[in-house]
Amino acid sequence: MEVTGKYKGNYRMDVSKKSGKKVACKLSYIPVQLREFPEKDLILVAVYGFGKEPMLLLTNLTFQEKKKLCLTVAKIYLMRWRIEEYFKFKKQQFELEDFHVITIYLKFKFFCNLSNRISWIYGFRKRWKYFYVKLTGMF
Repeated sequence: MEVTGKYKGNYRMDVSKKSGKKVACKLSYIPVQLREFPEKDLILVAVYGFGKEPMLLLTNLTFQEKKKLCLTVAKIYLMRWRIEEYFKFKKQQFELEDFHVITIYLKFKFFCNLSNRISWIYGFRKRWKYFYVKLTGMF
């Protein structure tokens, strides 16, 4: 967090929360390099305004304009975050937290078995009716 203390947010972006309240975020462009990959130029985008600590987004994207890069990275991440929240909400709403592939297979197997039995019973009733008519016609 020492790096973000030097940068105070050169760019501004307004974001709407779920509640409809607008938040004025400040963005900083911070060039960084990792020790393991000194040849790669990375950009740390610090987003201030979502909490006490800034949100840090690391990217290898390059733009001519620093402001455009900061805005693009922040918007993409926030869009991704909204999608994650949407799926989390749907999983909780439909109680799909413990939904596993094996349950899908077992349910499929159950419905196949059930449909086979129903078709067999239906077919048996038709054959039985035909057999019953033949028997009653004999006597």
